[in-house]
Amino acid sequence: MRHYELSKDEYDFIVNTLLAEREDLLQQISIIAEDDTIKVVMDEDIGDEIRELAGDIVGLHFDENYEPTKIGVILESIIDKLYYN
Repeated sequence: MRHYELSKDEYDFIVNTLLAEREDLLQQISIIAEDDTIKVVMDEDIGDEIRELAGDIVGLHFDENYEPTKIGVILESIIDKLYYN
């Protein structure tokens, strides 16, 4: 099991968007809330799946100047944290 430290926005996006229809993955995540951060405990394979889901849609969240939108920034951060942690 691995521990990932996420912001509330990152965690909310994972739960409410990326895993909205993936109850099977959602049930395999444990959380420890701490003020502005949330520590998520999950198997590395679950982290990989969530990272892949984020990677599948991150390209849709850039503006006309190829800058990430607010959602794009959240997605990039999720990908980085789940990859490099």
